Amino acid sequence: MFDCPFLTRAEAIETNKVTPYFADSLGSLKGLTCHDLSFSCISDFLLCSLALEALPLRELILQDCFNYTYHGISYLLSKCRFLQLLDLQDAKFLNDQRINELSVYLADLVSINVSGCYQLTYSSFFALLRNFHLLAEIRMESTNIGNGSKPSVDLDSVVYHQVKSLHLAKNLLFKRCLNIKHLNFAFCSWANLFSINHEASKLEVLNLSHSRIDNRALYAISKICPRLLQLDLEHCYYVTEKGVRQVVENCIHLREINLRSCRKVSTNVVSWMIFSRPSLKKVAAPPHFRPRDNDRKPLFRRCLVC
Repeated sequence: MFDCPFLTRAEAIETNKVTPYFADSLGSLKGLTCHDLSFSCISDFLLCSLALEALPLRELILQDCFNYTYHGISYLLSKCRFLQLLDLQDAKFLNDQRINELSVYLADLVSINVSGCYQLTYSSFFALLRNFHLLAEIRMESTNIGNGSKPSVDLDSVVYHQVKSLHLAKNLLFKRCLNIKHLNFAFCSWANLFSINHEASKLEVLNLSHSRIDNRALYAISKICPRLLQLDLEHCYYVTEKGVRQVVENCIHLREINLRSCRKVSTNVVSWMIFSRPSLKKVAAPPHFRPRDNDRKPLFRRCLVC
């Protein structure tokens, strides 16, 4: 038995076999709020044992675990009604129906990872948005988004303000939409769009305002999206002049760029952008921009600066 009554976090990563003794010992950890069993061989017996102990779990991480089934995880979640983080990456048994069933138990969920669950489609994605009102982070990489029935609601009339981080790379959604031209990831902490390689190469309008995008990601955009016409970076606090220059140099058709409230972007970049990229027709300048007198007429003749 574990003699650690005040322990709140337990990790048993890459364990080949979780024994009944280990499962029984968890019963002494009455204050356990986080349990990480990533890459381990676990069983329904272990999950049911955890459920019977009524531990105050807030985080359950079963990333790439194997040898357990839907029965075990369903029973555990039915007893852990206050989970905030759930990681079931690579749980191959999960499907759209089961995601709907599990949502009944997870009213407090803030973050979920179901990447690699290849049976999950559009239906699961919108079920997560609809049923988990506190959900801020969704990881559904390498799933089957792009297949399945789309929601009957008008998506333009529904806004999910709670979602801040969205990871949807390596999905059929983007492989099927080869001609996609408009994407809006405003207010996303990190939208993992840019690991999609060249599947967004026809993108023309991209809104990343109020996101955590940085120079590295901007460089990826400039290489992946050479046809970009409009880029919105308003309130992107991690972007600097270097990232902006890379985009302007590589996106040779760029017409509009919004740099409002980009605090780390130098005002000097505005003149450089306009003279370097003749296609630019509108620039929303970073804070404190004031054109020099000798630049004012040439600037305003070429481009609208606001």
